[in-house]
Amino acid sequence: MRYRLDVAEAGNADSMGLLGSCVARDLRTVLFPNLSRSTFLWRINTVSLVAAAPSRLDLAIPEASPEERLTLDRDINKQFDLDGFFRERFILLDFFRDTYSVARLADGRWITVGLEFEKLRVGQRLDVAEVLTARDARYPALWLGSLLRFAQRANASGAGFIIQPVIQTAMRWQDDRFVASPPEEAALFARNNQILGHMQRIALAALHRACLMPVPAEPPELDPTHEFGPGPLHASRRYYEQSCDLVRHSPDVAVSLPTDEATRRQVIDTEILAWQRLVQPRTA
Repeated sequence: MRYRLDVAEAGNADSMGLLGSCVARDLRTVLFPNLSRSTFLWRINTVSLVAAAPSRLDLAIPEASPEERLTLDRDINKQFDLDGFFRERFILLDFFRDTYSVARLADGRWITVGLEFEKLRVGQRLDVAEVLTARDARYPALWLGSLLRFAQRANASGAGFIIQPVIQTAMRWQDDRFVASPPEEAALFARNNQILGHMQRIALAALHRACLMPVPAEPPELDPTHEFGPGPLHASRRYYEQSCDLVRHSPDVAVSLPTDEATRRQVIDTEILAWQRLVQPRTA
């Protein structure tokens, strides 16, 4: 049987897990209106999420805010309970965090090169051996191995996963309005959207109880009053309401896959090969 999202059941849930960015967080307020609590692991790349931390690293960064320190400590020292996270009935996730680069430290651990890493110049305080972006040729295989380890633990838990698609719009906020991004930035967003599509379809195949939320026919309307500021990912609440309405009226539009292993393996193999071809260096 395919996994089927019950919007009414989700609407009555009082707790859930959230793994991702503001994209999943924005959907949460619409799909889970009656929450009394949620477990939120934010902006941690999957490669970092399942990596080991050989020892604790203490970073003395006086200028970091308490939230920035918590974000860095979770990511660098893996200070989170993933098994406890998997005990939630529903887990909502998006993969924008996996378009962040990752860094391998000299002790072998992988960490996320996220906003805090760059803002606080964390790389200058750690022994960084290498950095990989989602567009590097070696990244797809690294990410896939990490995602499959994540999926193995997730599938054993019985949790239901709701994947929110990420669409990076080629827009930026400038002079109090949204304007088209310059060509080089628009090209980067287009490439990221292709990579995100591969990630989302691989995750849908690897996670046994998962569905992919539908994308409304109209492009997302960006929200200039978003709590995290205007940006190419910050869609209006109406966009998420339209997505949930589609599932409420026709549950099968939330895409899921047959349970047979051969179909799932074929999807994973096809998507990872296409991703690898996409990022393969072009020869003259």
